[in-house]
Formats: sequence, structure tokens, C-alpha cells
Amino acid sequence: MRVTREQDTEHTDRGARSRPVVVLAVALVVAVVVAAWGWWQQHEEAERAEELQRSISAGVSAEDAAREMLVEMTSYSHESLEEDFAWLEDFITPELAEAYQDEVASIREFAAAGELVLTGSVADLAHRVQDENQVVVLAFVDQDVRSEATGRGSATELRMRLVLTREDDDAAWVLENFENLSGQNQAGGAADTTP
Repeated sequence: MRVTREQDTEHTDRGARSRPVVVLAVALVVAVVVAAWGWWQQHEEAERAEELQRSISAGVSAEDAAREMLVEMTSYSHESLEEDFAWLEDFITPELAEAYQDEVASIREFAAAGELVLTGSVADLAHRVQDENQVVVLAFVDQDVRSEATGRGSATELRMRLVLTREDDDAAWVLENFENLSGQNQAGGAADTTP
């Protein structure tokens, strides 16, 4: 079969007319892909920013809780030991309270025998967020120790590592683990407080 010039022109005209449609379709597909990719990138950035904000918030609130816990844990008087060690039931896990029980008993005995008054203050804190509900806090605590029996006093710097956890964003922080890195217990004697 021979193709005449008219048939060839007609075939070329149809191809020429469909070419813009194909180009437009390809351009539309490219535009949709680019728009979807841009939306996905923006969504990912928003999620990362939200996660970073939750992490920062967790670290700050854990530091605040650790500061309060540390002052309570390192401040006590021979006259009010029962009250001063109420934190054993307030903000630590039952497992840690049980593991720390012997240490607390020796601290109480030492404080009572020496008529000691100890006052702790947090000098510095740093934290590392494991996740939104678990934060490791490193702390430097200055502790003044005064004996009412002798009138003498001294100062000690304690270095501590705390692991704080919570069940969710609205829950209170709980002390899950505690390690005295300075090699002294809070009454000044050598001891390891790792349960």
C-alpha cells in the first residue's frame, strides 16, 4: 500500500496536535510529583521540629525536677530525719527505695550520732534526653555539713548521676536510678549508692 502525500500530512497533523497534550500531561505529572515531594518535606520538617521541641521540654522539666529532688535528698537534720527522708516514698521508684534502704539507714545513724545538719544546693546540672520520658541528669551539688554537737562544719561537692522517668508528658518525673559519682555518701563517708 502506498501512502499518498495527503495521508502522510493527515497523519503528521494528528501527531502534531497530540504532542502538546502529551507535553501538558507530562508537565502535570511532574508538577504533582514536585508538589507532593514539597509537602512531604514540609511535613517531615514540622515533625522534626515538634520532636525537638518535645525533647527540649522534657530536658528542661527533668532538670527542674532533678534540682528539687537533689536539694531534698541532700538536705536533712538529725532533728527531723523522718520528715527529711520522706522523699523515699515521694519521688523514687519502690525498687530504688528498697535498694537504697541500707544506705539511708547508715546516713540516718551517722547524722543522729554527730547531731548533723546538712544543707544541699545544686551548683550545676546537665542532661541528656534518652527520649521524651527518660532523661539522664548529671549534677554537682554543694553540701554544707554542720555538727551541732561540736559546732564545726565543712563543705563537700557531690557529683551525681540520676535517671528520671515518667509515664507520659503529663506525669511527674520519678527517680529511677541514682549514682553518687563522687565516691562519698551524703554524710561524708565512702560509699557506693548504686543499687
